[in-house]
Amino acid sequence: MKKIYYVKRRILISAFCLVFLNAAHAQLPFSDGFESGNFMTGGWTVSGGAQISTQVPATGIYCVEGPATWGIVKTIPSISVAMLAVEFAAKASQTNTSCLIFRIKDTTPGGTSAGMFMDNAGNIMVVNGTVSLPISIYSPGTWYLFRFELDMTTHTYDVYIDNILKANDFAFFSAGFVQPYLFTWSSVAATGSAWIDDVNIYASVTGIDDPAAGTLNVYPDPMTDELKIASAEFNIQ
Repeated sequence: MKKIYYVKRRILISAFCLVFLNAAHAQLPFSDGFESGNFMTGGWTVSGGAQISTQVPATGIYCVEGPATWGIVKTIPSISVAMLAVEFAAKASQTNTSCLIFRIKDTTPGGTSAGMFMDNAGNIMVVNGTVSLPISIYSPGTWYLFRFELDMTTHTYDVYIDNILKANDFAFFSAGFVQPYLFTWSSVAATGSAWIDDVNIYASVTGIDDPAAGTLNVYPDPMTDELKIASAEFNIQ
């Protein structure tokens, strides 16, 4: 559906895009690497045994550890965009327990668009409509970078793992999905642990004066060493 390109921070377009994005969506982009050492800074709702951990995070000093039954939820109301993307790092301590479930939900009971889980056979499962399909495997103790890119117009989404496209134009779980509202990471397993780090939620950026560019996704904010721009047609190196 889309391609991802990397642009150094000194490119002028980066500043324009981030200003536009912040002006258009006051609560987006959202970014939390949990480096504050608490859940309060990111406005998370926490349940079960979820805790801030220093146990080999993906980056920085802190990450989220979810032992056994746990959950963290980020609520972002009033999201009305054509494109939305969620990026996060995740790892599991074992492959014989379903220890991580990720979902993007709306305000209706059971209303879900994108979803994935690490199952008890070492598979990374992603929902295509109402069918769960394996798109990759995972190893214990290994961090994986996930990115979900949602098209709210077609009700489809792509999934990247470590910047490699693994699922293309998968259908939303709920055909009547309204708009993203809850972003949830959880587990209901009795045993096993999972870790989450570097959560980024961002909207698409339009208004670039180049019809060939189409829709641009710009992230993360704040930037570190590079700015990422995603587009179906626009190639920036």
